[in-house]
Amino acid sequence: MKIYLKSTHISKKGVLLLALPLILLMISCTGENYEQEISFIDIERVGGITVDQDREKLSGIMEGLQVSDELGIAYGVDLRIMRAYQLSLITGEVQFLAPEGRGPGELFQPVQIVMKNENELFIFDTGLDMIAEYNNGLIINKYPAYSEHNVWVRNYNGFYHNGNIITAIDDYPKVRNMDFENAKPLAFLDFRKGELTKKGEFSPTIDKIDTDEKYPAIYFDEELNTVFYVFNTDYTLMGYHIDEDKTSVMSRYRPTEARIRSIAIQGSTAGNIDAAKALGLDRTIVLGVDRIGDHLVVVWHNYNEGFYDNMGDYSAGNVDYFGVIYDLPDLENPREFSLPGRFFGTYKNKLIIEEEYGSMDLKIGFYEFDFSSDPSSH
Repeated sequence: MKIYLKSTHISKKGVLLLALPLILLMISCTGENYEQEISFIDIERVGGITVDQDREKLSGIMEGLQVSDELGIAYGVDLRIMRAYQLSLITGEVQFLAPEGRGPGELFQPVQIVMKNENELFIFDTGLDMIAEYNNGLIINKYPAYSEHNVWVRNYNGFYHNGNIITAIDDYPKVRNMDFENAKPLAFLDFRKGELTKKGEFSPTIDKIDTDEKYPAIYFDEELNTVFYVFNTDYTLMGYHIDEDKTSVMSRYRPTEARIRSIAIQGSTAGNIDAAKALGLDRTIVLGVDRIGDHLVVVWHNYNEGFYDNMGDYSAGNVDYFGVIYDLPDLENPREFSLPGRFFGTYKNKLIIEEEYGSMDLKIGFYEFDFSSDPSSH
């Protein structure tokens, strides 16, 4: 990190007063008593698509897309119309995965997609509390889901591993009692046997001022057999290694734009724009964790005044989108980057980013990292 001081006459006492906030900033950025090195990397647009709304119409796209690089298809859920869909990342064509309803081959309130492979999916239907097994265009079976296990599922995507669905959870019996030492953020659900195991630990830097949003965004890395995760309003990168059954702090790197929560929720903010605004401007929210080549990527966003003044406008400027890219396997060399819109996932080592929020057409762009701009490569 380079520090530039204007050349003026300053007393020793003045120098100390100027330096003290900087020293405190360095300590708070890492949680450790050493200076955090900061470097940045650029991204560039390399393509994109406009979503075809002629046949099947989406109200919007959410983060956590599950993507088949081989087929060029993204699977997701549209929570406004409560439909699960597939989106061609080549043509923009949309196709809903199942009819609406409560019947054997139907989906009522799908909220999460888990991709086993290109043709097999598992879809969590929260309205029915069932896991729907989807194979080659049809729902072939349904299994009891999470309610009997006393957890709340979080995030729009999960991961499949050895017969289990790995998902982020709100371990609310313990979280409700502020028992963060024993609460678990991950669930491994063997839906065929009806067995659920809780794993992982809470981040050492997560705020403990209330029970709000105490769950992570996750990414399961098959190569490293590790679940990487970052809590919703936190910055520390955690890892749960399946073979070792061990949780570790992978990185305490704090992005320069990350906010630290300081305001506790006091009752409901429904209908109170000032209260919602105060809370929104007090936090940073993680959008996703994903892998690109030999790198792990974490993306966050900050709401700004314009987001509330413009009634929830997610355009860049109203919301700041930023992230950190780490080198695998040791999560070294963190570099920061900024994004022009919401992050939805990755496709063939490209970031999938929302463009032109609020336009009549749904548009997404594909962005690559410009590693020639990486200071560590010089």
